[in-house]
Amino acid sequence: MAAFTGHGQGHPPVASMPMDDPHIEVEISRARSPSSLKERVEPPVKFTPDCPGFREQMEDAMEDYQACAAYFREIGESAKFYCVRGRKLNDASRQLSSKMKRATQPAWLAKMTEGSKRRIWGGNADVDLVSKLGDIAKVMADFGSMIEQISAAHDMFIHSLESVLIAKVDHFAAGQRSELSRMHREYQAQTEAHEAALARYLHGNVRAGRHNQNIEPTVQGRAREVTRTRETFEVSRFRMVSKLAELKSRQNFELSEAFTAFYYAMRTSHGKALASLDQWQDYIEKLHTNSGKQRADYEAEACDRDGRLARVRDALFVYAAHDESYAEKSSDADAGGAAATGFGAALGAAYHTAFGHDKDKDHNDRDGGHGAAAAAGGGKNTAAADRA
Repeated sequence: MAAFTGHGQGHPPVASMPMDDPHIEVEISRARSPSSLKERVEPPVKFTPDCPGFREQMEDAMEDYQACAAYFREIGESAKFYCVRGRKLNDASRQLSSKMKRATQPAWLAKMTEGSKRRIWGGNADVDLVSKLGDIAKVMADFGSMIEQISAAHDMFIHSLESVLIAKVDHFAAGQRSELSRMHREYQAQTEAHEAALARYLHGNVRAGRHNQNIEPTVQGRAREVTRTRETFEVSRFRMVSKLAELKSRQNFELSEAFTAFYYAMRTSHGKALASLDQWQDYIEKLHTNSGKQRADYEAEACDRDGRLARVRDALFVYAAHDESYAEKSSDADAGGAAATGFGAALGAAYHTAFGHDKDKDHNDRDGGHGAAAAAGGGKNTAAADRA
C-alpha cells in the first residue's frame, strides 16, 4: 500500500510510488548490475528478479520445451504406427497358425471351421488333409502351435509398449504442453495488466501537480490497482517458472521410469517367447534326426532309380536301332511292319530327346554297352530271319 505525505497548506498530498521499497530497489540494482549479465542460467529456469533478461529466459525455456514436445510427439506417432503394424502381423500370424493346425483336424471339424462352401485342395471342405499330407501333417500342426505362442508373446509386447511408453510420451507431448501454454498465456495477460496499471498510475502522478480537487482518490485507487496487479503478476510468474522447473525435472525421471518399466515388460514378453521355443527343443532335435534318416533313404532310392532308368534307356535305344536295321533289310515288309518300324524309330527319338541331356557319364555308359547290346540284337535278328 502506498504511503501519502502532506507538503504544507494549499498543496495536495503527493503519493509516493508503490515501487519505492527496499525490495524493489534491490531488484533494480541487481538488474542494472553488469555482473548479472555474465551469470549463466542453468536449466531448469530459476526464479529470478523481474529484469529484462527474465523474459528472454522465459521465452528460451518455452522454446526448449516446445522442441521437446515436438520430438516426443514424433516418438509417440512412430510407436503407434509400430503398434498398428504389430497388430496386423499378429493377426496374420494367428491366421497362419490356424491354417497350419488345420492339417490334423478331423474332416467334420475342418468343415465347421472353414465353412461348407470353401474349396480346399480342389475338393470340398470336408476333405481329410491327414490322408493327403501324410507324415508332414503333424509337423505342420505343431509349427502352427509354435507360431501361435510366439504371436501371444508379441501381443504382450505391443500392449506394454502402448500402456507404458506411449502413454507417458503423450503425457509430456500433449497434456503438459497444453497446460504450460495456458499458464504462459495467463502470465502474459497478467504482465500486460500490471504494465497498464503502472502506466495509469504514473500518468495520474503527473496530473496530481496540476489539479487540486478530486485527484487524491484517483491516485490512491490507481496505486491499489498497481499493487494488486503486481501481486497477481508475481504469482503467475512464480507459477510459470515453477512449472518449467517441474517439467524439466519430471520428464527426466518419469521417462526414465517409463523406459525401465518398458524394458522389464519387453524382457518378460520375449522371455515368454523364448520359453515357448525352449519347450520345442527336444521335438526339433527329434525332427532333425528323422529328417536326416529320410534324406539318406531318399538319396539311396534316387541312386537306385537312376541306375534302373539308365538300363531302361539303353534297352529302348537298342530296340529302336534293331527296328531301323530290320526295316532297311526287309524290302517286302507290309504296311503294318512299316508302321511298326516308324513307331519304334519315333519312340527311340523321343527317348533320346528326353534323356539325351543327362550327365556325360550316362552317355559313356551307354556307348560302352552298345557292343554287347548289338551282339544280342544280331542274334535276335538271325532268329527272326529263320522264322521268316
